[in-house]
Amino acid sequence: MITRLEVDGFKSLREFSVDFEPFTVFVGPNSAGKSNILDALALLSRLAARPIEEAFKQGRGRSIDQFTRRRGEAGQVIRFAVELLLPGLAESGEAAATVAPLPLRAVHRAPRAPDGGGAPRGSRRTAAPRGARR
Repeated sequence: MITRLEVDGFKSLREFSVDFEPFTVFVGPNSAGKSNILDALALLSRLAARPIEEAFKQGRGRSIDQFTRRRGEAGQVIRFAVELLLPGLAESGEAAATVAPLPLRAVHRAPRAPDGGGAPRGSRRTAAPRGARR
């Protein structure tokens, strides 16, 4: 069971954390970020099972829109940290295990012009794990 979620840089969630109880309800006005919490959990679930680009593409909206916007520009890092209760560990006397933060960064690339020249046609942004080579 997830007992704590920390998120920074995902949609409207900046330096956000929440402690979960066995039954947790999110209540608030429209545009408060309730759905973004669920989207963050869904993204983490997809990242566990799929390549990073596919996990982002299957989220709501464009991949780059899942990064927090600051001063009109999309951020470059999303940080997650999750604390879990694992049944096997709980039975052995250890109550909780923390999964290390999962840093992500946006890689900005400009595709080549259709004529094969070096002039960029526009910009394309994709997500990659920190330290990954493209």
